[in-house]
Amino acid sequence: MSLELLDKAKDALGSDYATAKYCKRARSFVNKVRSGERPMPDWMAWKLAELVGADPMAALLDNKIKTAKDDDERAVWFRCAERVQQAEGIAAVEVSETKTPAQGRRRRVLVGAIGFEPTTPTMSR
Repeated sequence: MSLELLDKAKDALGSDYATAKYCKRARSFVNKVRSGERPMPDWMAWKLAELVGADPMAALLDNKIKTAKDDDERAVWFRCAERVQQAEGIAAVEVSETKTPAQGRRRRVLVGAIGFEPTTPTMSR
């Protein structure tokens, strides 16, 4: 996914130089990521996914799986990806019940990140 993110960011911004500037890094940094000389940092995967309209969590987890140092670490990230995917399925139902996109986004994040049904916030006096 990292090369795909770099390609889409390049299309969106016009060049690898513009992508590097967007990420506040030197062009050589982006070139090294593109060539596979260095892995894409997690923050960069998230930021570029947001830029191109991809799922940042999927980009982050894909990055973690690809850069895992061994099979045990990779297995942990696969399990994490499975849980997020399950939470996203639950969240889709919850989002459809909300009235505004902002409420839906908040509920989706809560369900996905915490793993339980969010309660409606109440005002206390």
